[in-house]
Amino acid sequence: MLKIEDLLSLFPNENIKEMLVYSYYLSQEKNKDLSDSVFGQLLLLKSINPSINIILDSAKEKSYFSPTENIIYINDLSIEKFFHELTHLLSYNYLRFQIPNEYYSFKRNFMANPDNTSLIVQFLDLCKRKKTEFFQRFSSESISESIKDYKMNNVHQEPQCSQLDLISMIEDIVDSIYDGQSFIQGLASIKDNNTIASKAQKTAGHGFEYFSNSGFQFEEILADYQAIKLTDPNNELFVLLKNILGTEFISFLDQRCNEICGQISKIEMNINISKK
Repeated sequence: MLKIEDLLSLFPNENIKEMLVYSYYLSQEKNKDLSDSVFGQLLLLKSINPSINIILDSAKEKSYFSPTENIIYINDLSIEKFFHELTHLLSYNYLRFQIPNEYYSFKRNFMANPDNTSLIVQFLDLCKRKKTEFFQRFSSESISESIKDYKMNNVHQEPQCSQLDLISMIEDIVDSIYDGQSFIQGLASIKDNNTIASKAQKTAGHGFEYFSNSGFQFEEILADYQAIKLTDPNNELFVLLKNILGTEFISFLDQRCNEICGQISKIEMNINISKK
């Protein structure tokens, strides 16, 4: 059984320890089985390879995982961002960022149905409304201060879980599937020449250049997906997006999460049982 103290002893930086503690107890509350697997795998990897590290550097323009160094660099104490980059680390160390054939078949079938894009456009409008509602809870002065704090979140602030980060990850999943179009110009849906096009506003994401690499597409989807599963798996927007993407692809994402976290997938378990 994992003892969080064992993991903390391997990271000397006090801010990183604090991040690990907050992330661990939040994920234990939200998704204990997955949390156990994720932190257990991090402990195993760090024990085997001490050069694996997590570095907090507020001077970095963004958070990222460096596979050449096996280091996670985080520029603020967002729990969602930490889990996102940790998923990249696990995926690299256990599967070397393998692109599954299931992703190509999913994307081909999903994009072939124009109704899916129509649903996604409506979904992104809902994401936009949720962000607007979030900001409307504050006065104009409070908004400017909140944005400043959000961008300048540094070592003096507690690790935090933000609905804005979560919605951004959800939008990033969509941007991945649509090759960066959602971030660069917004998605549009039109069924035929007699139908008025509906368009969603630009979203969070990475854009055309980044997602020209299909490997990056899948890894971003996986990292966003697992981060949300660990922090807010029952979120209304997340559940809705899963319904749009379909049970087959979601089942595969769950299986891939199990693989990089050392869990035995249900499919493998059933095969082993049937052989006995």
